[in-house]
Amino acid sequence: MFGIGFTELLLVLVVALLVLGPDKLPEVARTAAKAYNDLRRTGLDLKRTVTDMDLSGVVKEGLDVKDKRGEKSTKNTSTAETSRVKDSDDASSGKAT
Repeated sequence: MFGIGFTELLLVLVVALLVLGPDKLPEVARTAAKAYNDLRRTGLDLKRTVTDMDLSGVVKEGLDVKDKRGEKSTKNTSTAETSRVKDSDDASSGKAT
């Protein structure tokens, strides 16, 4: 399960029994199990919410972004194309690279 063998698990249980005592161990185990289940359920709800979200509008906006000159964004172009566009912009503005 967590890469813990039977002997390690048994050792942890024996130490927990010695530290907490036989009276409190079942109560602590129940509380820990409830907390784990609540945390797992919250994570699954969050995952379900994110999965069910309609992200089609966000993706569409990202693809239709235009820069100041009215050209399509260079997000999806290769590095060489982006570098070439940047160099031409620097040359036209008088900047040296």
